[in-house]
Amino acid sequence: VVMKKIILIIITTLCLGLVIACGARDQEVNLEKTGKKYNTDEGVSFYYPSDFVIDLNSKDTKTVEFSKDNNTLYFIVVDDKTDNVVEDKDELYTGELEQSGANSIEVSRPALDSGLSVYQYLFNYSDTGIKMMEIVYFGENHTYIYGYRAAKDDFDANKKDMSVYLQSFSKSTGK
Repeated sequence: VVMKKIILIIITTLCLGLVIACGARDQEVNLEKTGKKYNTDEGVSFYYPSDFVIDLNSKDTKTVEFSKDNNTLYFIVVDDKTDNVVEDKDELYTGELEQSGANSIEVSRPALDSGLSVYQYLFNYSDTGIKMMEIVYFGENHTYIYGYRAAKDDFDANKKDMSVYLQSFSKSTGK
């Protein structure tokens, strides 16, 4: 009888611990609840945090910034009038980053929910302490960049959440 009670207490404790552990796991960003959707005339859409302020005052109409405190999300459309093939644009862009003074450039190919074939760049500028992460889609005539920029400490604290927003990038035409 005592053994059954001990086993029952152990099982109850394990179950309770499991329930508590499941509730304490990382909260993933819910784009529908915490974000706003941004759409462009080029068929691009993505989410940004709803508490970020949109800056449309830029003189450059191909750039839109969303910011809060020292964190900035930005979307840029770069016209590409070169005859470079799409397959080479990744290496060319990496070279441009290096020329601009970027360090520790990491390139990956995340699988987006949209199915779009994109590159993710993670890099920093050691002279300013700014870290950046970008999702880049290379089209025939345009390059679309959705990025996150912040000082090292802010970047490291928010990287995981901002990555979810960046990976919400979608383009309706072409893959």
